[in-house]
Amino acid sequence: MARHCFSFEGGCDLTTMGATWFVSYSFYQYKDKSHMNWENVSTYDSRISVFNNTKNYHRFWLEQILEMNDKRLNMNEIDLKAKETKEMAKVLLGQCIAPDTKIVKEKIIKWSKEHTKNHYKIISVLLMANDGLDFNDFVDIISKLNISDNPEGAIRSLMSDTGNNYGKIFKKTDNIIKIIPEYFEIIKKNWYK
Repeated sequence: MARHCFSFEGGCDLTTMGATWFVSYSFYQYKDKSHMNWENVSTYDSRISVFNNTKNYHRFWLEQILEMNDKRLNMNEIDLKAKETKEMAKVLLGQCIAPDTKIVKEKIIKWSKEHTKNHYKIISVLLMANDGLDFNDFVDIISKLNISDNPEGAIRSLMSDTGNNYGKIFKKTDNIIKIIPEYFEIIKKNWYK
């Protein structure tokens, strides 16, 4: 029987560590050296090795953990409840593990000149929807406009900084996709020149 892996990029590595363990160890590494719940498992040495080899996913994983089912997060061996885990993830995202906004802003300026590229067209559609779009409606629009053979994947590639994705320009809250506020003005300023 194949083991369960989280169904997002790098999900099998996060599964190896455990989502709650990952947040606990991240909190220890980046915020509070007195937080030691991560030590409550005998396999923490091997988990630390995975942690150290996957730093490019850490921010993305924290964002995914905020969307996880509380019952699943409560099933851990390190005495942390889902509420605590998510609060620590929020702190880490807000204060400790920041995106490299300079690189993203440089990409945005470059993309603003690439009018025939899919990422330009997808961003343009969302830019016209000031209040964002329902994720499923956005996928339908991209499909109907024949912008991409894989509209959902193309949109998701603008929601992550990991791997071969374009970069995290969009955020999803309650199934509504919006341009991240700190990038909205630079996109608006450069897009239709």
